[in-house]
Amino acid sequence: MQVRKLLIFLSMLLSPVWLHAESIPDTEEITKLLTHTEQLITEQHYQEAADILERVLMLAPDTQGAADAYQQVLQLMALQQSGHQLSLDPPPTWNTLAILGAKIGGGNNLNRGPTYQQGILELAKNQQPQSGYGLETYGNFQANTQLGKATRLNIHAQFQQRSTNRHNFTDYIGLNGGFNLQHALRNQDEIGLALYGDFIRYDNGSQFYAIDVQSRYRWRRSNICQPQIGVDLQWQHQLNNNTFDQLYTGLHTSLHCQFSTGLYSLELGTGNAWALHDNPGGNQTRLNTQLTHNIQNSWVIDNANINSYLRFDYQQGQTGYSPILNNNAIRNLHRLSLGAQYRWPISQRYGYWSGVLSISWQRQYSNIQLFEFNSLESWVGVEVIW
Repeated sequence: MQVRKLLIFLSMLLSPVWLHAESIPDTEEITKLLTHTEQLITEQHYQEAADILERVLMLAPDTQGAADAYQQVLQLMALQQSGHQLSLDPPPTWNTLAILGAKIGGGNNLNRGPTYQQGILELAKNQQPQSGYGLETYGNFQANTQLGKATRLNIHAQFQQRSTNRHNFTDYIGLNGGFNLQHALRNQDEIGLALYGDFIRYDNGSQFYAIDVQSRYRWRRSNICQPQIGVDLQWQHQLNNNTFDQLYTGLHTSLHCQFSTGLYSLELGTGNAWALHDNPGGNQTRLNTQLTHNIQNSWVIDNANINSYLRFDYQQGQTGYSPILNNNAIRNLHRLSLGAQYRWPISQRYGYWSGVLSISWQRQYSNIQLFEFNSLESWVGVEVIW
């Protein structure tokens, strides 16, 4: 959940847009393109305007105003073809974007069950690795508006639901929502503050909650690379069980660069998760780093997009985890995650439709075998943007 929120927050602070792999336009060029589409709409050249907006939405669906302009162009094209008198409405105060998607797929360990060989502890069947298949649906709504000349308000809400041929920790529904404020400084840099809430409920009735507060300072003086730095706070709680309640405080830094080979993002986070009760292992030291790459690709299908990532997470407790596990050893975890998503255009009828294919792999190592797991998943489906 934390990774998903961070990506959403960063996508709002950084809007990577390019029209083709050979030449990546900067923010000024994007502004010129959007201004050009306004002129094309005024001159009733709707197809040309739609072509430009379509490519912008394909590569950067959160570009401010692009989704509304694209929807308006589609409506105007329909009216033009039907012979109705055309009139342009004034621009809306709020810019909105909605995404709905559905995927089918499966994996060899949908519940992240441990690769633990039965020994001192006997794991229940639903705690062992569960392979299977299922259906995943999701939705995302984003809106933003300008508050004065230099401040922007962004809000978002999303859900994700998974149903499989297994139960317990393989099936769940998750909700996430929040807002962030961005303020442009006189030196062109930007500061941001975000507040998010998370909820996830598994099929076995387990419920988890989290509240996140994030702050960011972004240097915007370069069109090639833009660094960020900030502070993360997170409170975690499980319903009817305070054993794992934590308050995380940490530092975050990242670097986002646009080259001819795509957009690269390098992120680094470090901090401490403070135990709020008598948690097993006590406080935790945490470290994570992630490299993300996003590029337009037309090798197989024109205007397709590939997003891939490599992530490493490390955690170490402060005290022994349990007397019956490795003689009360202090637990440490090392998790490696790899993933890629391929998105390609399908249709522009009643929204912007895309096909989506994703694959992800996770391998967690630990000095206590009970916490090791190996998971591989693959999903394919469609999504639509309005």
